[in-house]
Amino acid sequence: MNSEETMLLWSYLEGKIEPQEIDALNDLLRRSPAARQFLIQQTTLESQLREIALAEANATTPLFSPPRRRWNVRPLLALAAVLVLAAWLLPLAPFSLMRKEPPLAIDGPLSTPIVTADPVAILKAATQVKWQKTAKATGTPLTPGWLKIDSGTLHIEFLSGARLLVTGPAALRLDSENSAFLESGTASAYVPEPAHGFLLESPKLLVKDLGTSFGLKVGQGQETEVHCFDGSVELFTDDQRRNAQLLLADQALQWRDTKFEKVPVRRSEFPSGKAASLAASAEIESRRQQWQAFNQQLASHPSTELLYTFDQEQEWSRSVKNHAAKAKPGTNASLVGAAWSTGRWMGKSGLEFRTRGDRLRFTLPGSFEEITMSAWLRVDSLPNDYNALLLPSRYQRGCVHWNIERGGELRLTQIRDQFPRIDRAHWNGPISSSGLSSLDLGRWLHLVTTYRSKTGEVVHYRDGVIVGRGSFHDHLPVVFGPMEFGNWGADGKTSDNAWVLHQPTNHRKRHFVGRLDHLLIQSRIASPTEIAEMYRLGQP
Repeated sequence: MNSEETMLLWSYLEGKIEPQEIDALNDLLRRSPAARQFLIQQTTLESQLREIALAEANATTPLFSPPRRRWNVRPLLALAAVLVLAAWLLPLAPFSLMRKEPPLAIDGPLSTPIVTADPVAILKAATQVKWQKTAKATGTPLTPGWLKIDSGTLHIEFLSGARLLVTGPAALRLDSENSAFLESGTASAYVPEPAHGFLLESPKLLVKDLGTSFGLKVGQGQETEVHCFDGSVELFTDDQRRNAQLLLADQALQWRDTKFEKVPVRRSEFPSGKAASLAASAEIESRRQQWQAFNQQLASHPSTELLYTFDQEQEWSRSVKNHAAKAKPGTNASLVGAAWSTGRWMGKSGLEFRTRGDRLRFTLPGSFEEITMSAWLRVDSLPNDYNALLLPSRYQRGCVHWNIERGGELRLTQIRDQFPRIDRAHWNGPISSSGLSSLDLGRWLHLVTTYRSKTGEVVHYRDGVIVGRGSFHDHLPVVFGPMEFGNWGADGKTSDNAWVLHQPTNHRKRHFVGRLDHLLIQSRIASPTEIAEMYRLGQP
């Protein structure tokens, strides 16, 4: 060890270590056996191990909090015990796990981690679909369960590689990554070699692929037809899968009463991949034109303070135009680190945020009694306790934090008191929504939060539906000022945000990982109907 490292260790032992030196201490102990041995010797470990075993059962002191006085026995003994364990565990785990960060941030409690679900398929496209219940967006991972539509065509890709096109009215149950149950409707299956053995069941028949493409039609009275287009399939009429009926290419059978009857092959009655792809492209182009017209309405609306569409920007440009008709001077944004990328649709631009330096910076002056904040974004991961959407670089009474929590909840808080010192009592909120699941990662989402200062009410929306609401204690207007999307520019270097340095390290990291292709701030409350329409027109 060099002299600086030795001084760092003695600073801890003598109670003189500063909070910002804790990370350096952990790094030193992780990489230096000599440093760990030094602390073990200084804490006279051998005569105290039995006391540690009893005392640590109820210990709650963070492991590397600075001691309040020299040779504070309990924390030092705890440290020594962990160092002994570290000698065994160090090859298996990083030393940073030995430090316990405080579980609460200054502006309220944290959420629980995302619950992982296991998908069996992906919704590749939904063309002119009228859903019977909740609509699903293109690109959504699908878990086992029912999909029911009144009209239109679903294009589903199973994780096995099998593809299924289903035309409504239809009721389809996904069972596994290589099987499904068609209760009613018309379906075409395309099964590549890795997915051979794909099973498509109906109330009367079970179809087993042998390397093929085939069609299955189940009428409302459960009349059932199977058409083999290429390759071959096996048909079973009982649960035991005995007495298989082989069906070859260009053959078709209808199950009527208790027997099979031959029928002509009618490919045109079944959905085709080419036709579905062309229809999906036409629908996307139509929706894009509607979205552009809608954006023009947003731009001209008197309440629109900020509108970044990320369209018609040059690849080399590092600035983003505010398209609001009443845009205030200086409200164009600048890019730092973030790269131009593809947005929701092919040909639409967006921004990609990857590293801890990426951000979109802008300033929005003024004070607002009502706000609607809207973003079309793709969340690729949630690496931090808080993942920044909109955060202020400078702090003043009324400024807001708009984050996604580590559990996927949309979260709004607001500073309600003056500086210089901020603690949890100085915040309005948090008001949080229900969380994302891992199925939402990697797909485009529409997130909206509204706030009305007269009542203090906060409402969160995801994909056009209310997912959370509550009220702030103090009814304050909102101020923005210097802001960042995708990161947190408050570094503690100015007098109004010096409190940031008191945040645990894991709470100061808030960079967003994903993409953004539309950002809107209005000085009014958009209605639930308007927000649902915004989602309908903008969904990919």
